[in-house]
Amino acid sequence: MQVAEAYAKEIEILNEQTRATLQTIASGSSGVAEKLKFIDLLERLGIAYHFEKEIDDQLRHIYTQPVHLNDLETVALQFRLMRQHGYNISTDIFSNFVDRDGKFKDTSDVKGLLSLYEASYARTRSDDVLEGAVAFAATRLRSAAPLLEPNSTLKKMVTHALDQPLHTGMPKITTTHGANS
Repeated sequence: MQVAEAYAKEIEILNEQTRATLQTIASGSSGVAEKLKFIDLLERLGIAYHFEKEIDDQLRHIYTQPVHLNDLETVALQFRLMRQHGYNISTDIFSNFVDRDGKFKDTSDVKGLLSLYEASYARTRSDDVLEGAVAFAATRLRSAAPLLEPNSTLKKMVTHALDQPLHTGMPKITTTHGANS
């Protein structure tokens, strides 16, 4: 019984450290990006349920106090997390990444494409700008995958996402493929 109690104490300490980290990540646009990435990491590890209130507080703050983000990876991550947590975030967030015809601009940003690919599954029928995003991102990711460093975390994440998008997997199963991003 002493071992179980020791583990329980250690888990509580780690939970408190994680909770503190989530609450103290710097503010501003780089802070928002770091918060989003940290929340995504907690979800991919399958431990976000320990921090539901803190995550909701952070996402509510980001939603009500929008910051202009300018990289595709972070913008798509923000869109996906907000939608997954019930926030009605507009696809206008992608306006810097689409051309006049509403098509995504070509990019070699593999992390951004991967994030866009995952975010595109959080679209609704009225999200016209994301309608072609799945095919667009998947095509570019399939082209980029062979060029990525063999056995790299990014290559593994791209390959796994193309085989099984994040939204179709259970957190515990996807943990081994996304926690080291």
